[in-house]
Amino acid sequence: MRSERLEGKNRVAFWTKNKNRSSSFGQLLDLIENSYPLLYIKGLVNIESGEISVRAPRKTKPGKSYLMKSGELAHPLTDCDECQGQATQGLLYFIKCESCLRSPENYFWIKSGQGDGVYTILEMFDCTNSVKSDGDIENIGFMVIMVPTAEFTQQIVDEAMKKGEQFLGNNFDRLRIFDSLEGFAITSMNIGAKGELYITDSSTGFDSGNSSYSRYCGEEVTYNFYAFAEISPADQNASFQEERAAVMKRMTEQFGASSKPSEISVIPRVIVGLNQDWVQAKGFEVGLTRPDDEGIFWDWLIGNQDSHIELETGTAAWFNSKLSFEDVESELSFLLLGAAHGDEDCLKALKNPKFASILDDHETVGVLLMSRDQVLLGNEIFESGDVRGWLKKLNS
Repeated sequence: MRSERLEGKNRVAFWTKNKNRSSSFGQLLDLIENSYPLLYIKGLVNIESGEISVRAPRKTKPGKSYLMKSGELAHPLTDCDECQGQATQGLLYFIKCESCLRSPENYFWIKSGQGDGVYTILEMFDCTNSVKSDGDIENIGFMVIMVPTAEFTQQIVDEAMKKGEQFLGNNFDRLRIFDSLEGFAITSMNIGAKGELYITDSSTGFDSGNSSYSRYCGEEVTYNFYAFAEISPADQNASFQEERAAVMKRMTEQFGASSKPSEISVIPRVIVGLNQDWVQAKGFEVGLTRPDDEGIFWDWLIGNQDSHIELETGTAAWFNSKLSFEDVESELSFLLLGAAHGDEDCLKALKNPKFASILDDHETVGVLLMSRDQVLLGNEIFESGDVRGWLKKLNS
């Protein structure tokens, strides 16, 4: 999806590379490592639709009723029936919706690796600059690593749990397997003071059960977003093309999709959001144009989603609870999220005596549920005060 069409309905953007630009993921890691970074695992997101989205708050529109978080801003998860489904749009990356004011400045989606999975969010901090006035070290940005759960997420979670902390060190050796990936710019987003940036499944709304990453921005900040992807000629395997033709026929009948295949295969593996001021100071640029092709859109929409078969909402919530370490309320909030959506491990963990006093405080439980975007359930618990009754129903 995008805000405007390129010339020609099925045009593939030309893939040009400027050799003077730092465009590979390895070159980006070199720049970051020269800043003596601090690397943290900040949580996990589960993708069930095969598409990941990045969202910033939106301005409200007169006459519309949105759930508010701050002032005149609509929460990034606010649903809109008119633009929620990308399949009816046929556009890559962006949605431009006059109803809810979703736009390239506050929303984009992209294929998540080969499809579904539980993916790791890493945050990076620059140690070369002086500490800011509020005592924080400058945040460089964050990364989403999109490879099958068992190949990356499980290992890095196990490492963090073994160390008992979210800090992962000050080098990026574990990420060097992606050095050769080439990058292209997606968009930039400005988040106002007291705004929240969300990274989550493109289908996520309030009460969905998905684990999302959110970053609260105390001060105004602009992030530049890049995708680093495996790029190769489209698969010409006869059986694959036959299967794809059958699927495309059905999609064409239902949505008016193009039956023309894409000339290239693009599998995003790492999404990076970098503080724009840091980017400009380092002179980082990517050398490839963004692939912009209706064939790619449909390939992404109907492509392989082979990282897992069953829903991973419970797995993501469970992993996130284990990464909370000393923050008992954060740990409990993820267990409540998982339990609310049927995860037995999360439900059993709620019986730990350390949570007893908090579970007796229905107002805190309601707030914790709402902090995980469980708005309806959080309000229900807050108003009824019956936490134990709710848990009893879940156990029955």
